[in-house]
Amino acid sequence: MTRSRSSFRTPVVSAVRNARYLLADLAGRLSGRADALTPPARLVARAGGCDFHQVGQDLLRVLVDRGGLQPTARVVDIGCGAGRVALPLTKVLIPPGRYEGLDVDREAIDWCRAALSPLYPAFSFTFADVHNEEYNPDGPVDAASFRFPYPDSSFDFAVATSLFTHLLPSDLANYLRETSRVLAPGGRLVATFFLLNEESLTLQASGASMLVFAHQAQGCRLLKRGAPAAAVAYNERDVAELLRQSRLAPLGPTAYGAWCGRPEFYSFQDVIVAARVA
Repeated sequence: MTRSRSSFRTPVVSAVRNARYLLADLAGRLSGRADALTPPARLVARAGGCDFHQVGQDLLRVLVDRGGLQPTARVVDIGCGAGRVALPLTKVLIPPGRYEGLDVDREAIDWCRAALSPLYPAFSFTFADVHNEEYNPDGPVDAASFRFPYPDSSFDFAVATSLFTHLLPSDLANYLRETSRVLAPGGRLVATFFLLNEESLTLQASGASMLVFAHQAQGCRLLKRGAPAAAVAYNERDVAELLRQSRLAPLGPTAYGAWCGRPEFYSFQDVIVAARVA
């Protein structure tokens, strides 16, 4: 049987990509830029491929400055990946503070368990066996019905960076409800979004935006029609209503991001801080 050129494309591209990651890992070790607490290049790439440690420090600043993170907080990091937020938090949290990371990427969770938990016993990582087209295609549970594996009111502080920007409406609604459930009354959520409002829509239409969410979907807009979870934007009013329904009350104004070409911005994505209402 003759195979088409396209049938070879995926394994060939995968092999080339893996070889590039191996070379990047080797170069990092030889140059001294990478150490035992730097994830493999393939995991760094899944986090956006930027300066892994610097972005982690930037996110820590958001958690402390905007979210008011305290060193003794019980923290849950939803969509923790390979520990981009966990790593800088190891220098901040003190007993009885603790950290729980949750992610659908089993390889990232395995790396965190092997590299971080032995050094930092208060840092635990849990694999969420949730269906995800890219990282866990055989996951038996949909994100829209997934129950976080934690008791009610288990945490004082929840982190969701670059997570809700990949969730479709039913998934987002459930994750916000679950976040609220596991937060103690008064506990805080720091989350990032791509928010659609008059300013961001105008900047997209003008060509100034780095990202253009041109594809309308049910309850959201998509960056890529053929890859819905690649990046998802929501109307700011809709997010406010979802927060209200989840008993999460915004604390202070939204810190808007640079993604749409704003001349003045706080971070890249839009940052919302909310508190669990008793």
